[in-house]
Amino acid sequence: MNEKSLIRYLARHAACQPVRFHVPGHKGAAFFHSEEAGEGGKFLGSIADYDLTEIPGSDNLFDPSGPIREIERRYAEFYGAEESFLSVNGATLGVLSSIVSQVPAGKSLLLPRASHRSAYGALRISGAKPVFLPQYVNLEFGIPAPVTKEDVSEALDRNPDIAAVFITSPDYFGTIPDLPGIAEEVHRRGLPLLVDQAHGAHLILTDPALSAEKAGADIIIDSTHKTLSSFTQSAVIHRNGERADRESLVEALEILESSSPSYILMASLEENIDSLEKSGRALAEEWRKNISSFRTRAGRIPGLKMYEGCSADPDDPKIRFDRTKLAFSFVRGIPGAHIEKMLRERNVWAEMAAGNLVLLETGIGNTRQDYEKLTDALSEIASKISAELPESCLRPADAEGSEGSLSKFFDAEGTRISIPEFVGIPKKREKVFLSDAAGRIASSMLIPYPPGIPAVCPGERLTERTVRELLFFARSGGEVLGVDAEGKIRVGKV
Repeated sequence: MNEKSLIRYLARHAACQPVRFHVPGHKGAAFFHSEEAGEGGKFLGSIADYDLTEIPGSDNLFDPSGPIREIERRYAEFYGAEESFLSVNGATLGVLSSIVSQVPAGKSLLLPRASHRSAYGALRISGAKPVFLPQYVNLEFGIPAPVTKEDVSEALDRNPDIAAVFITSPDYFGTIPDLPGIAEEVHRRGLPLLVDQAHGAHLILTDPALSAEKAGADIIIDSTHKTLSSFTQSAVIHRNGERADRESLVEALEILESSSPSYILMASLEENIDSLEKSGRALAEEWRKNISSFRTRAGRIPGLKMYEGCSADPDDPKIRFDRTKLAFSFVRGIPGAHIEKMLRERNVWAEMAAGNLVLLETGIGNTRQDYEKLTDALSEIASKISAELPESCLRPADAEGSEGSLSKFFDAEGTRISIPEFVGIPKKREKVFLSDAAGRIASSMLIPYPPGIPAVCPGERLTERTVRELLFFARSGGEVLGVDAEGKIRVGKV
């Protein structure tokens, strides 16, 4: 283990059985093993000794000079970045900080409409204005297609007040745009390219050519907990070059990140880089083999259709796709929620289900046996649904709202994601039932979850179709963030 190891320091400090008169209040494992502790005491006691604060030797996340600085240096070297910053507030901190620091109030951010909710939160904090990129949908799966470099170029030419470009790559389903081409267009104008690579921290291992690091992005947000081995809510932010304002980024990180960072989360980030440096290449090779084998076997399962990526640019038909994402559907009309439930009954737990789609998020910890159990479960499900399917699982083609939970994004062309009318974020708000909200101006985001892509953003006018689609999504078992328990949402006060 490295000489400046945070993990080794935490273990050595715990072994000394120190008398703690600093936060946190539990003071270590002894409390959790006492009779006064709650039901989960023994479980939490196994790691409580490592739950520290900034004391001599543990280093300081906001002014690192010891083991935390060493972890950041190792990440920068491994990913090929100029410098890296640890996050204990997930990729959300990276998205918020990158946008807030690089796009001043009154300036514009160029981004796809199908961006994660955190990007819209950043716009609200910063006072920046959104300029949305044209985006299309793969109709077979209802998945957004990647933005194109041509659309980025045109948007930049039309909007001289754009201060930065924000791209998600890969998206929730593994779709990847032409990042090198987009970076070229953005950099030609001297602007920074910010990439939300929350679902692609592994690409530097499994498919480096598709990674944002290799594409030359200026700020990259890697959610290492999603596919690698660090704990939930940990992530890494990378910075390259001079286009992105470093001082503003550092200041934003300090303002927006918790002032009481978790040393357990930072220790998990150290373990993650340990495993990447030690065994990353071998783990990636095994991962690729398992995915390839699964996809081959899945291709033989009757009625199963795997998503293999898509392109929205006829001049660039190349499919850039993260094959570790396993998105699929069965025969038309079977809700993904029903398939997800059948998987759960076989002790296989999916990432999400929406519409007819099921998404499985693979990770560095999945084994060959995991993929074999998955294949067996899908084969069993295929045989059952081909024999008989409960009528309640089928959706009539002419049912109201039957166009599906993602069709709210479609415009009159059928495949292009529509952009609601932006009027301006209301200063005074009131609550109304979603069913009565058509024509009103939203004052908060309405987000069908998962995958967390806003259907309506603050300042946009709700149409009758959008209201109908959100109601249909909710009645079909989906969750719409922004709608309270009574079915009400916040809109501008008349």
